Amino acid sequence: MENQRPDNVYLLVTELIYYGQKELTAKADETLASNGLGRAHYRILHVVKHHPGITTNQLLSHLKITAASLNRTMNKLLAAKYVTQKNDSRDRRQRHHFLTRSGADFQEMIYSLQREILEKAFDRVGDEALGGFIKVLGYMISNEDHDLLSVPVPL
Repeated sequence: MENQRPDNVYLLVTELIYYGQKELTAKADETLASNGLGRAHYRILHVVKHHPGITTNQLLSHLKITAASLNRTMNKLLAAKYVTQKNDSRDRRQRHHFLTRSGADFQEMIYSLQREILEKAFDRVGDEALGGFIKVLGYMISNEDHDLLSVPVPL
C-alpha cells in the first residue's frame, strides 16, 4: 500500500538534494577552479581512482559522455600529470588509465573536502538515519548505475 504524501514533501526533498549538492561541491569546485579544472575533471579522477586501468570505452560508458568531451577533459588531466595512459598489450587501440601519485593526492584532497561536510551531517543525524538516507539514494538510482558504484548499496 502506497503512502499518500503531500506534494510539499517531494518539493522539500528535491530542494534539499539541490542545495545539499551545492554545499557539497562548493569548496571542491573552488579548489578545482584554482587549478584550472572543473567537475568533469574530478569525475574522471574519481572513476579512475576506483577503477584503475579503466579503458577509454569503459570511461565513456561509465560517465555517459561523448568521446570529444572525454578527450578535452582527459587531455588537461594528462598535461597536468594527474592521469597516465598505457596502451593495451594486445590491442594498441585500447588505452588504460591510471592516476599518478599527484593525481591520487589531488583527488584525495578534493574528496576530503566533501567527506568533511558529509561527516558533520552524519554525526548530527546518527547511524540509523544515515542508513535510511543511503537506502533512499540507493533506490533513486538506476540498476545500471548500481553496477558502477565503488561500494554496493545495502538495500
